[in-house]
Amino acid sequence: MAFFEYVAKPTAVHRLNPVTKLAVTGAIVVSATLLRDFFSLSLILAITLGWWYWSKIPVARFKYLLSLSIATITVIVIGNAFLFVPPRGKIAIEIYSGWWFNPLAMSPQQGLAIYLDGIVFGLATGIKIMAMVCALPVLVTTTPIPSLMTAMSRFRIPYKFNFILGSALRFAPLFYSNFATITDAQKLRGHDMDKMKLLEKVMKGYVPIVTPLVLLLLRSSDDMQIAIESRAFGAPVKRTYVEELRMSRLDYLVAGFSLGLVLVTIYGVVTQGSLVPVGLIPYWAKPA
Repeated sequence: MAFFEYVAKPTAVHRLNPVTKLAVTGAIVVSATLLRDFFSLSLILAITLGWWYWSKIPVARFKYLLSLSIATITVIVIGNAFLFVPPRGKIAIEIYSGWWFNPLAMSPQQGLAIYLDGIVFGLATGIKIMAMVCALPVLVTTTPIPSLMTAMSRFRIPYKFNFILGSALRFAPLFYSNFATITDAQKLRGHDMDKMKLLEKVMKGYVPIVTPLVLLLLRSSDDMQIAIESRAFGAPVKRTYVEELRMSRLDYLVAGFSLGLVLVTIYGVVTQGSLVPVGLIPYWAKPA
């Protein structure tokens, strides 16, 4: 099963207008980009997780993507804990200062410092990344590709860009299914990569799989080119769509919430630098 493949379910998120889902995704990405403090970004992440829970998309489907995100966030937190440089006028809080072992000099040295501010800044950056990572899959897994392309055209996005994005989302499941089919076919012929060592996989394990996969993708792209040219793709005429998107009361409510979230975020960033009131944020967690 591919990551970004539409999953049909009888949920309220699936029934929402794709324009509304684009608005929610955009509001989460914009708010997460503008905010910098730990507590405000935690609130955005909570909204994102609630949006995910409402869509009923299984977490196991994106376990590799989430694992990669968590590993990246761990590296960011550890790096900021040791390398954090406090901004001018702010005193950083040290939670450890002492000796450390230098592997280059092969001897213990003094001067290691771990800053609480660095850990909090790293966590805030990690939460920012996680909020964006969790928002996008909900959009593409609850919206059919034609409906998503129609919704993007409502925002005056050029159709050629919509077509490229839709084709990429369509080719992702095709790539995954072809890769799995070719791998199984090669296993039946005695080519089992699971029994190979890492170096052997890199040197010769993927060659019998990647070669037919590339040929199949080139053939599919050639068929698509013939299909779109036969339908006058790029003709200078006003484009019409088979599906007409209509907004319901729930759509207006969710879209209003998204717009309100962006406006409140912008107001909070301009006036106090955060979404959460500054008086509720501890000194060590205030944005620099």
